[in-house]
Amino acid sequence: MNQHGFYHPDSFPGCTLINLYPSETLGDFRTGTLNFSAKKIESMIRQGYADTIKATDYLEELRALIAK
Repeated sequence: MNQHGFYHPDSFPGCTLINLYPSETLGDFRTGTLNFSAKKIESMIRQGYADTIKATDYLEELRALIAK
């Protein structure tokens, strides 16, 4: 793994790639990675959605500032 994660940006010419990371811990290996309970899965989906919306809202704000 490198600073970009599991990919190399040169593999995607003409694209802007944005790394998104969870805003809150997902738990350790046992309580996070190996926890397949419906409650945990739903929690991670909701967190991923919220983190994505927050990141895209921030990018839209930056675009608006740059466009001025």
